[in-house]
Amino acid sequence: MVLQLSMDVMQLVARYDSGYRDFSRFDLSEAHLTGLFLPGVRLYQADLTRASLKQAILTAGNLAGVNAWRVDLSGANLQQACLERATLIRSRFQEADLSAANLRQSDLRLSNLRQACLAGADLRGANLCYADLTDADLSQTDLRHANLTGTVLTRTVLTDCRLQGTALGVEDTGSRQRRPRAY
Repeated sequence: MVLQLSMDVMQLVARYDSGYRDFSRFDLSEAHLTGLFLPGVRLYQADLTRASLKQAILTAGNLAGVNAWRVDLSGANLQQACLERATLIRSRFQEADLSAANLRQSDLRLSNLRQACLAGADLRGANLCYADLTDADLSQTDLRHANLTGTVLTRTVLTDCRLQGTALGVEDTGSRQRRPRAY
């Protein structure tokens, strides 16, 4: 539940620079946070819907439970970040670094993760239906019980992944239904 505590980017940066790190449940929907340096930030259950966080540095940040439909995290650094149970439907993660990130039970349906690095990430129980993982690195990723139905895995590195119980959802070649496009 978001408390609707909103602030502009300048206020957020000023508070972060003064040592404040907890922006839990804040409404940052549609905020332009491109390129911000916010390692260790706490955005627990914040609303990041349609926010732009391109090239942002959010290493080791806590974004668990965020509501982030259509968030743009292209090129962002989310190494070791916690995005457990995050709603990230139709989000952009092109060339993002999510290595060693916790994405357990996150909803990444229809997201664009082209060329993203998810090496060593924890995606147990994540929903990646119809996501685009073209050229992504998922080496040593834990995908147990994840849903990969309709996921694009073209040239995806899957070396040493844990796949027990993963739903791969092979599509019926006789079906005439169109596959939804990733964001």
